[in-house]
Amino acid sequence: MARINTSYKNQPQQRANFKFAALGFSVLTAAGGSNALELPDQPILSSAGTEPNIMLFMDNSGSMATFELGYYDASYSYADCPASLALETSRFTPGRDPDNGVYQDIVARVDSDGLAYFTYTKSIGGRNGGTETYDFQWGTSTTGGERYPVACFASGASYDLSPVVGVTNYQTFDGNQLNYYFSNATQTGPDYWAGDRKAGSGTRMDITKMAGETLINSLTNKRIGLAAFEQVPVGQETPENGGAKILVGIDDIDTEVKTGYTQREAIIDQIYSMMAEGFTPIGESLSDITRYYVTGHDNERVTLYNNDASRTNTALTKQVFDTKPAYATGVAKPGSDDDSIITESCQKNYVIALTDGEPNETGLVSSYLTGRNGSGNGPFTGYDKKDSNYAEYGYTARNNLIRRDVGSLDDVTMAMYDIDLRPDLSGNEPINISTFFVGGFDTSLQDSKVLARAASNGVGGAPEGIVYPALNQEELEEAFRTIFALVDSDSGSRSTVSFNAGSIDSSTALYQATYDFAGTQWVGDVEAFAYNKSGTGSLFSTTAAWSANDKLTARVKDVLPGADDRDIITLSGFSDSNGTSVRKGIAFTADNASSFSAELQGDLDGDGSNSDTLGKVVNYVRGAEFPGEYRNRVDGGLGILGDIINSSPAEIGAPESDYPDYSAKAALPFGDANSSYSAFYKSNENRASVVYVGANDGMLHAFDGDVSTGGKELFAYVPSMLADSSSEIEGLFYLTDQNYQHRFYVDGAIGVSDVFIDPAGGTNKSWRTVLMGALGLGGKGLYALDVTDPSSFSESSAEDIVLWEFDGRDSSPATGDPDMGHIFSEPKITMMNDGRFAVVVGNGANSTNGSAVLFIIFIEAGADGSWDVDDWIKIDTGSTGNNGLSAPALVDFDGDRVVDRIYAGDLNGQLWGFDVSSTDSSEWKAAHGSTPLFTATNSSGVAQAITSAPLVVKNEQTAYAGNEPNVLVLFGTGQLIEEADIGSAEEQTFYGIWDRGVGGLDRSALLQRKLVNASNANGVVIGRKIDDQSPYSDPIAWFDDANQDQYGWYMPLPDTGERVTIQPSLLLGTIFFFSSVPQESTCSAGGYGYLNFISAQGTATRTPIYDFNNDGVIDADDSDFVSQKTPGRKGLPAGSKFIGSGEAQNVPCSSGSGFYQAYSTIDGAIHYRWVCPESSTGTGRMAWQELFGE
Repeated sequence: MARINTSYKNQPQQRANFKFAALGFSVLTAAGGSNALELPDQPILSSAGTEPNIMLFMDNSGSMATFELGYYDASYSYADCPASLALETSRFTPGRDPDNGVYQDIVARVDSDGLAYFTYTKSIGGRNGGTETYDFQWGTSTTGGERYPVACFASGASYDLSPVVGVTNYQTFDGNQLNYYFSNATQTGPDYWAGDRKAGSGTRMDITKMAGETLINSLTNKRIGLAAFEQVPVGQETPENGGAKILVGIDDIDTEVKTGYTQREAIIDQIYSMMAEGFTPIGESLSDITRYYVTGHDNERVTLYNNDASRTNTALTKQVFDTKPAYATGVAKPGSDDDSIITESCQKNYVIALTDGEPNETGLVSSYLTGRNGSGNGPFTGYDKKDSNYAEYGYTARNNLIRRDVGSLDDVTMAMYDIDLRPDLSGNEPINISTFFVGGFDTSLQDSKVLARAASNGVGGAPEGIVYPALNQEELEEAFRTIFALVDSDSGSRSTVSFNAGSIDSSTALYQATYDFAGTQWVGDVEAFAYNKSGTGSLFSTTAAWSANDKLTARVKDVLPGADDRDIITLSGFSDSNGTSVRKGIAFTADNASSFSAELQGDLDGDGSNSDTLGKVVNYVRGAEFPGEYRNRVDGGLGILGDIINSSPAEIGAPESDYPDYSAKAALPFGDANSSYSAFYKSNENRASVVYVGANDGMLHAFDGDVSTGGKELFAYVPSMLADSSSEIEGLFYLTDQNYQHRFYVDGAIGVSDVFIDPAGGTNKSWRTVLMGALGLGGKGLYALDVTDPSSFSESSAEDIVLWEFDGRDSSPATGDPDMGHIFSEPKITMMNDGRFAVVVGNGANSTNGSAVLFIIFIEAGADGSWDVDDWIKIDTGSTGNNGLSAPALVDFDGDRVVDRIYAGDLNGQLWGFDVSSTDSSEWKAAHGSTPLFTATNSSGVAQAITSAPLVVKNEQTAYAGNEPNVLVLFGTGQLIEEADIGSAEEQTFYGIWDRGVGGLDRSALLQRKLVNASNANGVVIGRKIDDQSPYSDPIAWFDDANQDQYGWYMPLPDTGERVTIQPSLLLGTIFFFSSVPQESTCSAGGYGYLNFISAQGTATRTPIYDFNNDGVIDADDSDFVSQKTPGRKGLPAGSKFIGSGEAQNVPCSSGSGFYQAYSTIDGAIHYRWVCPESSTGTGRMAWQELFGE
């Protein structure tokens, strides 16, 4: 059979019986626009909000003049220096009377070719004998050097060396250090220097300057300043000096601070102007920097002890932080609200401090910080009392009145974190300062209890509160990168939670997918939460039973053979099989790279300049690390599992399709006489639980779902269609980039069902469990896997697991169809009326042709390894203008488990019905030709995009005869795909459309419902109700041939920007749907949403079903509510699941049973609530039934 391409592009519009038939099309031409969607590269709500303030505080004390040998490793012996070549060691301080014995001054030299050598000064005898200087090159061979005599240094000996050419500044080194310093990388001869010292070496100040420049040049979109010690002579410190000096005030890094001169350039110049001298007053300096952050509000009060809910402990800012920083010439201090450093209630503030030693002069700090409440204000007695660990430092007890003390550093950092610095701005969270410490150049700092305690207090005791080590420039740069990644970090969840059962019992688990990012590190996780049998608190544990990321990272990093131990598969390129070009599943290994598709090979090969690249990148994608060459995901990173954004976990255990058994009398039998579905279920009822999820590391992952022992990755699939060889900043190769910025890869939804097919595409059919995955924002297309038998998952079974891929390319041999776009919703698997199992999807966004198209792809057809012209059907609505068809809803009218009609909306606001009831697939078509069933426009006539699947229920209030198909199609409108969508203020709507066989409807044929705020007895708004005034509360006047003309109802969503992007669901006659209000305003990054539930008529449920007023019972006080706001500042909902109460205790429903609803919000929090079905005591009809429900 030829592939059917049913298109209405050139057909005239069919006019309906209503005056509104053509209205939608005149609007849609304008609303459709002329540009494809600008799909984002990272979660569009993850970066909203105010940029944090960062003060980079760099040590410029006298010890920073110490010379460091760069990458010297004290644990390694760099040479076996023969005694005959060993230089004599110093016996006294250079410059003393040579009659006391031999002495030496060693000075580094470099000749015109860069060869490093050194001079050795030696006495020639007698009090007046003088000295002579000898030139040597490093070496251990007694046969002589290439230019100079050879000498080396005795291990364990001590020498005085001036290590920088042209600078006479002696420092004591041991012999092993100097053998490293003057030898080449293999210690086989002298080194050649590119400058006046060995590469990577220099004073601590030099190394800090180079690392600082690298850091500042790498930053974007940051508000940052620079501070250092003021360097006041000892004994001259006052509250006005001796602590910090603001070298560059905090500002946006690319702001022009003067014409042609940016903040970035100013910071780099000031870094290079720093000189090393003086002491290390870290405590006072941090106090000074805190005062800088709140300057302009010195006379306002700060709140102490923020963990005290009453917040009664307050003091004047200038009393708590009573020292002030100095300011470099030209740096203005903040003076008013207009130029305050802290501007928003949600703004984060940081100090990143580099020090090469413990504080040796803490300086003057307030008595509020050191333990004495100078003003006598209330019970507050100082932060040293709150943090009573002074004795841990090994110091004797001190008098709290002393204001100079090394032990107060931790008190200062605790105060910075604990105090609400701007209560005039604060919302629910205090405005504080987090402090990170880098311990530079001294290994003993890792054991410093002073710094360790200060670092821990500086972040409120979080795991990040450590002293980040840095012994050389590379480590210093890495420490800065790690800390700035934490500053940039965010976490959350965009996907729906999943249960492993329909009702609660002792083995029930909840699964949640999340993501975290920190700088270039993006990581995902799937966690399992066990049922809490205690009967108190949440029904599910708040502590994860396991973390898939933790298990995978440990497996790759710590257990040999690491990445090679994983089972990862992909789809091959085309190869010949009996004269036909076919593809098959293969192991994703370097050894198989030559069998990959040409596009995938080109992608993984990078620029093709190195023959080893392809294999190395394959191994990197598998989890191997290549330090210094490719992006580090493990050491100092967050983990190996890619971030999970829009792919929700799908748990599969026992079969769940509930198909009828084979019957020879059935028009479309399921299975055959030898393969009943019940037998298939029986043989698989104890099938192991597996959790599937797509991640942006380029893989679909399958994890052991056992709530107690699970979490192990069973296999992973790399869709070959992810390949993009057009650029090194796209495709899988880009994952290796050390400056990686987020991309989407396997980001789409997953659909799973049982089907009766031959998985090899032949005639040997059997029941199989098939997984269909979409790429979502990661690409155009679908992939199909056979996941029937988890016990067989391995690379060796790749050919059995991989069925096919179907992409959006126009290629030969065929790999897909150019009408395929980005699919964001779950692929639907069903039996069609021609007896074949198929996956049904809307073509999604940004297809090549930009039309709204329905795809019906026959699952078995592609399993033979190739696509032929009759392997899929597409029904083109003819509605173009960068349009795309969204997720479909499948409808079975007669209960035979075979789809008869399909409903789907498009990006131009049109709701389409597709008639697939014929046994002849050539007759499948759009139900109303080129006219949609309904066109959604708001009160201003602007088209409303439909981006989620509708819900279809029988209309129990009207007769079937004469009204076929007599169903209600329920859906919401709105879009949240591209960044521009966040700020959209266009009114969106929830609709209930009656399909009685008439197309061309619009909202003029509907009754309006109206949402209004509702308050409790204390006048506090706790939810929304349906306006009980006429006409909003009127019953629907369903169309008849007499005087009634309504085809359903519509309910405008009242909040600005409110929209529906998640499919509604039906539970015992009640429609549940989320509405979202995304926000990009400064302190509402993410937004909020509403949990809504209504009857199919758009009215409140007959009896209360949820505890709206949170009094612990569901009673009359909860009646008539239909909508409640989601909690939290990032309360945008991400979809929900219901589970029956089963064995749960303390169910608050009068019947003793109910449903537990779990949903996540984009901050990663999981929320729960009990839902009680409508009771039989209510009035009105309740017999709404979803057709072909999930």
